[in-house]
Amino acid sequence: MAGVILFVNHVMKSIIAMNLKKKLRSAKFSSMKLLPIGIPFNLPISATFDKVNAAGAIKRQTGSSGAICFVIRNPSSAYCREHARAIEELAEKETWEDFGIFGVIKDLGEADEGIVEFSSEYFPRPLYLDENGKFYEAFGNRVFGVTDVIQRSWNPLELYIIHQSNLNRLEDKNIKGNDEKIFNGIGVLKGGIIIFNSRGEVTHAFPEYTGDELPVKDISSAIDEVRTGYK
Repeated sequence: MAGVILFVNHVMKSIIAMNLKKKLRSAKFSSMKLLPIGIPFNLPISATFDKVNAAGAIKRQTGSSGAICFVIRNPSSAYCREHARAIEELAEKETWEDFGIFGVIKDLGEADEGIVEFSSEYFPRPLYLDENGKFYEAFGNRVFGVTDVIQRSWNPLELYIIHQSNLNRLEDKNIKGNDEKIFNGIGVLKGGIIIFNSRGEVTHAFPEYTGDELPVKDISSAIDEVRTGYK
């Protein structure tokens, strides 16, 4: 039974990834607005900035080969922080100086403290606020909730083992975060990774699967493809 669930999940992930890449490629970033957040610039989170055109922001963050955008579900989440650290470690290991890296979040307010910690300890990159959730909409408005749990297994014991394994992995990496609060409306829209080429075109998309580690090998391969002129 577990094997069947794993196979179905693999097929579903492949289909979702294909559909999301198609959707993101047709997204009109020129009509989206983002608000720069001052944290990476040592300014208070409440610092006043003008909204910028998303296409312009992407262009501003694009290196000689392209850009990597981390659409963040919840900066207070240990799982999102794990993904952030994986991006940073991969960027350092594989020398991504030719790629700009930036992040997009959806919520402020209650999340302020978590954003500051996220930015200073896990993801010291430019951050933008997507108040209207357009980047998340482009990712299909996928919601983190109970279905993310039960799709792994219907067996309560197996779910407990998976949960404990995830907690042990995070502890081993010394990654801390707040408990997931899936019913308060904050941090429920799932994000992922978008890779742009030097022309600001979407080439790859990696949707978030909450609880899973970041697919670093696939992302690394995608970066290599973009460098060699992938379209």
